[in-house]
Amino acid sequence: MVWMRRPITTSSVKNIWAAENLDSVEAEVGPYKLYVYSFQTLRERNWLVDEEPVHLMSAVIATAMFTGQTSRLGKMTFPTEELSLCPININKHWILVIIMKSKKVLIVMDQLGNKLSYHSMLHDNWSRFLRMNKPEDQGANWYTWVMEHSSQQDSSSSGVLILMFAKEFLKMKTINAVRTSAEAVMDAHLEIACKLLQYST
Repeated sequence: MVWMRRPITTSSVKNIWAAENLDSVEAEVGPYKLYVYSFQTLRERNWLVDEEPVHLMSAVIATAMFTGQTSRLGKMTFPTEELSLCPININKHWILVIIMKSKKVLIVMDQLGNKLSYHSMLHDNWSRFLRMNKPEDQGANWYTWVMEHSSQQDSSSSGVLILMFAKEFLKMKTINAVRTSAEAVMDAHLEIACKLLQYST
């Protein structure tokens, strides 16, 4: 089935944000149906719901892997791509880990700057995963690097910010240009919603 793209404006998004029929399907992206309530999570101060050849790891798998719940994963195939994007949810806060396979580096992006809280945990759990699934590549040979960036300005935009970080990193290999002000985050909310609406039914 081929979906026709329609011109999308921020007004289109704001109309959806004001809609009351939450179960109406607004778009289909790949296998995912996006409902009115999916888009309404992109409104200011709302949480982003979890609804791409760089490997995009499932948030469920990445969270289990990097928080030590490896028994839930079973035997997994190691990603073949050079870069893997791993969105991780820890206590309702999103962080992003990028796996650089050839350089054996984990790049950590945490908008709240909890470097000491996550650095050791992520590295230790990644090492445990490697011992279970790729024993020839011991985690001790890997380096974990926390990337410097602007801090999150509120308590609810971490999901949108990791998307902004991932997009900028894939383009520039740096995230210095990502702004985290309330205005910049609101613009990102609108941009994400507009792109999703391009696949409207």
